[in-house]
Amino acid sequence: AQLEDSQSENSPSGDVQSEGLQPSVGAAEVLTQASERPANPSLSAQSDQPQTANESSLDPEGGAATTRSPLWWLLVPLALAGLLTWIRRTAAKSGASESRVTRSTLRLPHGRGTVGDYDVLDVLGRGGMATTYLARRRTDGQRIALKIPHESGDPTYAERFVREGHLGESLHHPGIVRIYGAGEDHGMPFLAMELIEGRNLRQILDDHPDGLEVVRAITIARDICEALDYAHAKGVVHRDLKPENVMIAEDGSVKVMDFGVARVEGQTSLTSSGHFLGSPVYAAPEMINPREGGPSSDLYSLGIMLFEMTEGKPPFVHESLFELLSLHQNQELPPPDSLERPLPPELWSLIRALCQKRPADRCASAQHVLIQLNQLLHRERPPNSA
Repeated sequence: AQLEDSQSENSPSGDVQSEGLQPSVGAAEVLTQASERPANPSLSAQSDQPQTANESSLDPEGGAATTRSPLWWLLVPLALAGLLTWIRRTAAKSGASESRVTRSTLRLPHGRGTVGDYDVLDVLGRGGMATTYLARRRTDGQRIALKIPHESGDPTYAERFVREGHLGESLHHPGIVRIYGAGEDHGMPFLAMELIEGRNLRQILDDHPDGLEVVRAITIARDICEALDYAHAKGVVHRDLKPENVMIAEDGSVKVMDFGVARVEGQTSLTSSGHFLGSPVYAAPEMINPREGGPSSDLYSLGIMLFEMTEGKPPFVHESLFELLSLHQNQELPPPDSLERPLPPELWSLIRALCQKRPADRCASAQHVLIQLNQLLHRERPPNSA
């Protein structure tokens, strides 16, 4: 209902359509008036209307009546033809305007409306690829997060987004944000996801510019790795692991988001159009060709994140996308003695193993990394801590 009200209030097409009706009535009046005029121009001279230059008149000296050329009869067909052309163009513009308004309204510019089975309540956040809304499921009133991707020039994007959203529905793990469903409304794809009360890792890192405590950083990395181990065992690769896609709930639990835009190994994906996918600050070197991304690409991103969590900034930063990707491909991590914050040697060795340039040189699997993180956590955590 809210969507329909906004369309009726905001759509310029209503005005255009109402104006488009007026020329039709005017055309009918012209035809009626033309039919009511006498066929003989001399009869019109006998009416009470004043004579015009085109009407018949009597010779002033009483001679025979002279008839001047009725030019207005020649103008009527031309006027009617122009009027019909204008009506057709107005109707076409009205239809196009209505289409644009409907699409704009469905894009929820004010954060309210209806999409599928969900009532949209507010905007939760906007990213480079999508906007996430707070919504309520009409069937049971449950509050959820509704993710709607931004428009893409790829005509097959919506279909593949929904298909890969259904892939996310199959992942059931406490460390992964649950996807309740994927669908499409008037050509607009969307994902309905579990709503997490808390903050994302990016927000937490922004509050700690010098980095997190080592134990906390290892704990978060361990929880992320558990989610990756589960997903990789099912053949699902994330490919866009970054602090913005990691939620820290109010109870301290860690949940990885956006597995809905991941892919199953060996299948085509959202990157089949050849566009770069992911966040270049955390992208593995092989992600310059997205089709080559695999489980080890996620481990590389985890290593970059672990570096940032402990040092307060990622190892590679550049304003140019091309230069940044080149750093990932060619530049080694800074030597440990140059770090502003010294790290335990075992932790540094793990970060270096995760961030190797060649996938074959990295840690063997997420399960292998998980074992090492648990060992590090056991060493670094104080004996009396839980």
